[in-house]
Amino acid sequence: MALLTSITFSIGLFLSSLPMAGMEAFSFITVMSFIVVLLYSLLGNLLYGLPVSILAEYLSVKTSRFRIVLSAFIHLGFGFATFFVAPAFFLWASICSVLFFIWDEVTRRSYRKRGHEMSI
Repeated sequence: MALLTSITFSIGLFLSSLPMAGMEAFSFITVMSFIVVLLYSLLGNLLYGLPVSILAEYLSVKTSRFRIVLSAFIHLGFGFATFFVAPAFFLWASICSVLFFIWDEVTRRSYRKRGHEMSI
């Protein structure tokens, strides 16, 4: 999920910057910026997002009735908590936490749809 989140975030950021980039949208600098954003977001998602997701999964599995709500609260809470640790990354971390939660739920549902049981 960390890789999917980083790719989605980087593509979204790239697409949102296209109107400002104009004809230079696919220049070397823009492509290198995309790669840098992808690598930094992947680093953050692996070191911060993945442990948070594991914690959210561990805690939310125990409460099957409110599992999605609790998992969303934990993902978003830790994303918003970056405001107190690194305010410059607050917006980006919050966006990544939303994307991480969405990808987590999408993969969980597709995994269950194939008849597999998830356990921790």
